[in-house]
Amino acid sequence: AAAALLLSGTVFFLRETSRIDATVALVQGTGWLVRNGDRVAIPITGEMRPGDRLATAADSRTDVVLRDGTRITLLEQTEAEIGPRIQLKEGTLRCDVRPQRHPLVLQTPHAEATVLGTEFELTAAWKETRLRTTSGIVRLSADGRSVDVKAGQVAVAGAQGVIKWEPVCSLDFTTLKDLPAQMTTAFCLSDIIHTAGRKIESGAERVRVADGGLVFGPPPGSGL
Repeated sequence: AAAALLLSGTVFFLRETSRIDATVALVQGTGWLVRNGDRVAIPITGEMRPGDRLATAADSRTDVVLRDGTRITLLEQTEAEIGPRIQLKEGTLRCDVRPQRHPLVLQTPHAEATVLGTEFELTAAWKETRLRTTSGIVRLSADGRSVDVKAGQVAVAGAQGVIKWEPVCSLDFTTLKDLPAQMTTAFCLSDIIHTAGRKIESGAERVRVADGGLVFGPPPGSGL
């Protein structure tokens, strides 16, 4: 289904046929520039040309800065084409867009974002586009329905249309050592959970935070 995402920002302007008003300001980890079908190292000058695509590897990021100071960050495993419009092929862009009279347009396989000045993350996955607004208000539209996504809210556009919600809490389990106080753990055997005889019990020993995030299942060597 077609989808359109209305936010706030600025357009890339072509200064000449061989260069655009965007430069690569930072590469952390591994990043590539795809130009004319060839994957090459990002030029030392950081200058971008029309049609250039940037790609990042796992645990990597690349920052692109526009002439007006707008910063577009490609998070890990992201590919985007930089030009008069930003084409987000896959992955996540984190954007800090300076207020402008002209819109910055971002496209994904599922949505289009027109930005006038705000902070947000835009993720293109296999079947959906996800928007998380950090500041300002973003309008997300799909299949004739629109929602205004305020700071702290999340919305998704995909085959299911457009859905918005406000997370009760936002937790990064890769940075935690213990389960947060707002979580209550429970357990039920998988072979009876969908039957009338299901029994849900306390499952504190079956949910834990380990290296890399949240783990479900008994601790190693527990015999459970």
